[in-house]
Amino acid sequence: MIEAATPRVPANPEGADVTLTTAHVWQALVWKAEFAHLFVKPIKECRVIERFGDGFLREILHEDSQGRDRLYERIFLEDEKTVRFLRLNGPVYGEIVNTLTTIDDTLALDFSFTLGIAGETHGSQKEKEYQEEFLRGYVIAAEATLEAAREYVRTGVDPTAAA
Repeated sequence: MIEAATPRVPANPEGADVTLTTAHVWQALVWKAEFAHLFVKPIKECRVIERFGDGFLREILHEDSQGRDRLYERIFLEDEKTVRFLRLNGPVYGEIVNTLTTIDDTLALDFSFTLGIAGETHGSQKEKEYQEEFLRGYVIAAEATLEAAREYVRTGVDPTAAA
């Protein structure tokens, strides 16, 4: 089982031309959950199957070092602060958590995950390699999510409108 977190990604880094609010970042996290293929490179397709009061069920086509799989994830939207992804099938199972945080008046995104690779021993080389790959990918996804929010603030254009 892999338990890890990415470095905190600031929403408003020094030199940014727009200032994001909690509402902007929350909207971007919801976009990322509903239209993951626009933000997360290994996700090639994403479709919301069913909606619930606290989130939704989605189907994704995911391609990474573990292979190409059609996966189902239950997404929980919690208090406009946390998006929790629960992987329901596939060779890598577990939970991914995206959280909006404010520390010392600095708005940021935190990403953590608890994942297991089916059939792998805890601490195996394959597990370590997957953890590194996953950490890199999620920092890129966080930055893409925040950039989409910035572009929305700049232009007023919903980045998911064409999807």
